[in-house]
Amino acid sequence: MKDLLKNRILLYTLIPVLAALWPIWLSTISIPATGDYWTYNKKQYIDSQKLFNQILGLDPDRLELAENGKKTQQFSYAQAVEHAAKSCGISPANYTLSSGVPMKVGGQDVQSADVTLKKLDIGRFAKFLDTIQLRWPNLQCSQLKLTKIKGEKNSWKCNLKFKYYW
Repeated sequence: MKDLLKNRILLYTLIPVLAALWPIWLSTISIPATGDYWTYNKKQYIDSQKLFNQILGLDPDRLELAENGKKTQQFSYAQAVEHAAKSCGISPANYTLSSGVPMKVGGQDVQSADVTLKKLDIGRFAKFLDTIQLRWPNLQCSQLKLTKIKGEKNSWKCNLKFKYYW
């Protein structure tokens, strides 16, 4: 290897060849690939804008929540569970809610609640959990228990324990 580096004729020919190949590589490979990448990203941006508008059409309150920052409406388990259940098509007769008293834990206010969902399919349960946690990011599901109802196909009883931090 040292002999190759000491060979001046090789260096005098290799460096100009590499210098000549670099613009060729730029014009044939690198710049067209960048153009394709730009076109792909522009299409992704337009598609995501359509999706954002669709989400805002389904839940326009999200924009207000984001704009207000910490000035959001007061959290209430009753309202949160009712909103999520209604959007998932769960009737009020098929869920029960029992919320605890707000407490301070480690300098942070925490309120817990138990929610029981009766006679619903797995898809509806997953949509309920996703909806309530998307709407309230400080709400965490600390415990989850699914019990299959015997004799019925895809019918479950779901016990959830939530904690809300603020």
